[in-house]
Amino acid sequence: MQGYLPEFWLRRFATVAVISGCIGLSACSTTPQQDDRAFLESALDNNQRFELVVENLNAGEFRNAGLQLQLLEGSSLSPSQQLDWLLLSARVAIGEGDTVLAQSYLDQFSARIDSATPQQEQQAGWLTAAVYEADGQFLQAARERDFISGVLVGDIKQSNQERLWLDLMQIPDGELLSWAEKSPNTRFGGWLQLAAISKSNTYTLDEHLAAIMAWRNANPGHPASMQLPGSLSMLEDIAANRPTRVALLLPLTGRLERTGAAIRDGFMAAYFAALSKGYLVPAITLLDSEQYPAEAPAPQPAFTQNPLLLGDVPVAEPTVTVDAMSVTPPAEVYNLPYNLSRAYADAQRAGAQWLVGPVSKPDVQALQTAPMLPMPTLALNYGDRSDDEGQIPSANLYQFGLAAEDEAVQIAERAWQDGHRRALVMIPEGNWGERIFAAFEQRWLELGGEIGENRFYAPQKDFNPEIKALLNVEDSQQRYKTMRSLLRQSTEFEPRRREDVDWVFLVALPAQARQIKPTLAFNFAADLPVYATSHVFSGAVDPKRDRDLNGIRFCDAPWLLRHTELYNDVEKSVKGGQGSYARLYAMGVDSYRLIARVKQLEAFPESQIFGTTGALTLDDQRRIHRKTECTRFRSGEPVQLAIE
Repeated sequence: MQGYLPEFWLRRFATVAVISGCIGLSACSTTPQQDDRAFLESALDNNQRFELVVENLNAGEFRNAGLQLQLLEGSSLSPSQQLDWLLLSARVAIGEGDTVLAQSYLDQFSARIDSATPQQEQQAGWLTAAVYEADGQFLQAARERDFISGVLVGDIKQSNQERLWLDLMQIPDGELLSWAEKSPNTRFGGWLQLAAISKSNTYTLDEHLAAIMAWRNANPGHPASMQLPGSLSMLEDIAANRPTRVALLLPLTGRLERTGAAIRDGFMAAYFAALSKGYLVPAITLLDSEQYPAEAPAPQPAFTQNPLLLGDVPVAEPTVTVDAMSVTPPAEVYNLPYNLSRAYADAQRAGAQWLVGPVSKPDVQALQTAPMLPMPTLALNYGDRSDDEGQIPSANLYQFGLAAEDEAVQIAERAWQDGHRRALVMIPEGNWGERIFAAFEQRWLELGGEIGENRFYAPQKDFNPEIKALLNVEDSQQRYKTMRSLLRQSTEFEPRRREDVDWVFLVALPAQARQIKPTLAFNFAADLPVYATSHVFSGAVDPKRDRDLNGIRFCDAPWLLRHTELYNDVEKSVKGGQGSYARLYAMGVDSYRLIARVKQLEAFPESQIFGTTGALTLDDQRRIHRKTECTRFRSGEPVQLAIE
């Protein structure tokens, strides 16, 4: 609702019968003409107040808007104004996070919709979609936006379609396809099909282009066919400008050898899969990051024979040969550590246009503090975030990893969406656990949640004492002992846990979680939902050992939850299978595909790329974040959450 014009309301009020504050003419102390004037003056005041409500809403000042609406509620409002009051009240409720109240206002509007204008009906549809979005019901929101799109025009129509697309991007591709089958040959079904294509993590760039082209040919009159939504419109340009040579800098020897090998094999699996289908692939140069010394060797002076002295003497100005090509050391230009400057020099010599790597956090930290880099670089880890908001890493640096902090944020959002409000937290001791807790705590409190208690646990064989304390079961038992002592007689007693929490956030490895989950049940918390990070799943389906994890909800990489043809090929080619390194193989696959498409994320800040590690987005520091797929254990196996 963009605003209200006094003339608009005056035209409406001219057709409305004058309602006197008197019950009968004999009790009136004013003439009908005076009544008309007073009513019109009141109408003007109400109109100004409506305008003030909209201004406050547009500024995000929901409390002030609500106060103005309370004043209007006691005023004389025309039928049309009453409908506007309901719509604005719904908008305030949405802004304050009270979707139940918002829906009640919209229900009242629906009961009187016969007297609504087309514009008011559109507003009601828009607000209904917003309520669905706030409640996490994205399919219903998208359906509502598709329903009202037929009567919208111009910028409002375009904005509605953009929101519709964002709603669809929140729904798993399998669910999209399932609903598309239920809506064949419809406009909404077309939206669902295109969204499923966009979200597929099995497609390469070329396969995405081919699938989109086929969809457009089958749906020539669809709104999305005439103007591709999101960042789909730039895929052709991305494909035309993809790099032709790439250097891959990984630890292929030393203590991180298995990490580097898993990423390399995932990267090359994606490479060969594209090559086997006849698609263009870049030339790859492999560099072992462990073979580059941390410091330059000490300069060795050149010697010449002096016939007047015994032995050799140094020349006045020693010379150092950098390499056979006399390349200027990048460290002198880019202020990089010696090992990285030599790696970049080798990549440049190979003609690389992109560098993928390094993996070690110190190396990524060094890249992050460099003002410039020799070429676009996809680092496979994250440097520390700077407290200085003005310090922005080089425009050539993109950071990508498997950050547990992203999972903690997603768990907070999922639990809130599921209706939980007060959490217990169990996280391992140490810097890693503290980082995860900090990310979770920040997001959970932002959403409005509360933390009943948090525990940082140490590695141990018996978690019962820790969990009893967390659930306050000991307090319950102590109260019983006190009561029994006071009464001096035995009484029936059943220990109880605390009742002021409604879910548990758990960070634990499989071996720990297999002990913690049954211990929670033993301490009367079997009914408390448990949400965990992906660390709770070993990566290998093991129903016999993981039955104790039944009921735990967790979010993990699609690579592990929905095995694709590429996953199966890698699994067969690796001796003993991928095992606990499976997520690193997925990271290798995504790092190969990101090279061509990271600019897409940069050009469209709201866009996502759906990879094997999750839905990938880019923030303003060019750090790539993941949103994974949520599932839970049933009969010892991860199963997809039911489609509702």
